[in-house]
Amino acid sequence: MKTIASLLIFAVCAVADVAPPTIRDAFVAGSGDKIVRNARLTDNLLIAVCRSELNPWLASFPTGPDILLYLDGRMIKSAVSAQPATVPADWKDVELDKVRAACAASAKDTTAAPANAQATAPQASDAAAVPPKTDTSAKSPDVVALSFVLDPAQVSNPDTRPIWLAILAKPWEARKISVSAGTSDKGGWPTSVDLDFTRINLWLLGVWALLFAVALVRFILYARDSDIIRDAGTLPATAPAGARKAYSLGRTQMAVWTFVIFPALAFIFMVTWDTGVVSPGVLGLMGISFGTTLLAAIPDGTDPPDESKGFFDDLVSDGTGPSMHRYQMALFTIVLVIVFIVKTAAGLVMPDFDASLLALMGISNGTYIGFKMQGR
Repeated sequence: MKTIASLLIFAVCAVADVAPPTIRDAFVAGSGDKIVRNARLTDNLLIAVCRSELNPWLASFPTGPDILLYLDGRMIKSAVSAQPATVPADWKDVELDKVRAACAASAKDTTAAPANAQATAPQASDAAAVPPKTDTSAKSPDVVALSFVLDPAQVSNPDTRPIWLAILAKPWEARKISVSAGTSDKGGWPTSVDLDFTRINLWLLGVWALLFAVALVRFILYARDSDIIRDAGTLPATAPAGARKAYSLGRTQMAVWTFVIFPALAFIFMVTWDTGVVSPGVLGLMGISFGTTLLAAIPDGTDPPDESKGFFDDLVSDGTGPSMHRYQMALFTIVLVIVFIVKTAAGLVMPDFDASLLALMGISNGTYIGFKMQGR
């Protein structure tokens, strides 16, 4: 009995050591029989392997294992392959023809798996993992495709979000991604397949940038010709003809954050399709900025506003000249805006400013409100 048990253990180990298949190609099925070698989020990615390599590997498992997607060596936990499907022979493509030739050669060199293993193992079938075609009578028996949906929900999934943010980072750069598949415990299969990956639609980005530029220019004209970001109240009758009220630091800060946060939200959405990107720190920052504007408006109108001496002079000056609390608030705002833009553009995530930084901004803005209440 011990001898039989030893032989069974040896046989199981020998079967378990079957080499995984090699990734031969990766593409997206376009309209008709067109093959596209450029993927993007929301696409159905097909990974081609040889049936003669896949079936013996599948036969080494008592039940069909979950085959997961690997991008740039990173496992995408929630991307599980559908049932492997035969790649139709009438899909004409130079690179795919090379894969067919390689798989035909591999099939000749591969010995058949044991009959009992083949009977229990899941086989690569003609299931509809590959989009259905009108004529499926002509098929290549040598090449099968694993199907993976690049679901935008994976970006918001906590398990896969960091991986996707690394893949999608710096979306304006043209970078290929390494494509593989495998199991969660064995890692990715051998591959040399690099696929073009579109991280953002540059035409859509251009249209959005144009619309944003128009809105920004329109706002600047409003700011110059109206009182949208100026102090409230009416200038005294003694003011020179044509004089304008001074620009409000609080209202200007609110306008700055409005024209920084909302474009960032649109930019991140165009890349990740994720709308839940506003971090608690950013919400806190907006609350401080908008609350400052609201509280600063309370004393407005009780005394005549100052005359404008120019945009920057108005922001850092009160009735007696330049003031440290105004200069400090303006400086902190500029620094945080720069940090926000750099972090958002590079990492596709709005920075989550910590409590200490928000407290610093709150103290600065609170000091401004305190002096504002005193008419300065």
